[in-house]
Amino acid sequence: MSAAKPEVIAQGKALLSINCKQYIEAQGFDAGKLLGIIAAKHLANETISYKEVYETCHRRNGKWGKEIGMAAARFCTGAASIWGWANGHPGMNDAVVNAHTKKRGDGAAAMDYLKD
Repeated sequence: MSAAKPEVIAQGKALLSINCKQYIEAQGFDAGKLLGIIAAKHLANETISYKEVYETCHRRNGKWGKEIGMAAARFCTGAASIWGWANGHPGMNDAVVNAHTKKRGDGAAAMDYLKD
């Protein structure tokens, strides 16, 4: 990426940002709310659980189901991490943790490369 023109990088990040928001919305979440909450928690060095992300940001107010809810929250947290990287918040997904262990979930490790 060091050889890419700054305007091309900016354009690519803008597209990533838009695509991540659309993906989060398509999964039934309020993208603005989800991104705002995770970014705020990250900046405050606080955490939020996958369950809280699901229950607070999912539009259908469905019951938390360990399989479906966890998968949805993880995928949307991944999209939030990419959005964060594109918008100057690298490592944003560190704010989302497993409710029982208080540690980042299995899906979060895949996004570590976006911190650099």
